[in-house]
Amino acid sequence: MNTPNRLSYFFLILFLLVNTLLSAQDKDKYTVSILNDITNERAVELIEALKREIKNVVGQDKEISFLDVVENNLNADKAKSDYLNAASNSDIILAFGALNTKVIYERNTYPKPTIVFSGVNKDFMTLSKSQKTSGEENITFLIPPQSYSEDLDVFINIYPLNAFWIVTLMTNLKNTNL
Repeated sequence: MNTPNRLSYFFLILFLLVNTLLSAQDKDKYTVSILNDITNERAVELIEALKREIKNVVGQDKEISFLDVVENNLNADKAKSDYLNAASNSDIILAFGALNTKVIYERNTYPKPTIVFSGVNKDFMTLSKSQKTSGEENITFLIPPQSYSEDLDVFINIYPLNAFWIVTLMTNLKNTNL
């Protein structure tokens, strides 16, 4: 995803979160949980930037506090437990990463407003071609218009290949069921 698309994505998420906060007029203080698969230096920078922007946009209207980022280390059982703990201890949940996305997607109910930032792809989830949102209460998935297989088809049309390799980091993938 190029930088303009990332910025658009970032501001769309920011808008959704601020809209959720400001639409709930009965509260002045909100606690936000952040769930992540694996945290690296770049992720920390982006999450900190997101926190600053949320506070800047919300301004004095609401008091926002962020709990410490909870990392599941690519463990599905921990991801499930982390989501339930976040639902018990916060007002809004922000989730990052493919495993958190999968774990949250498989739930039937969402006790707190939850925004899933990444990993939603029509190749791995049962979504209709026209579906742009979750259609469920308290959950927001941003669904990109293309899929990995469609992206690969476009790439192959531009640059025909005889072979294609996918290289991925395979550290700590126990209990992921991906």
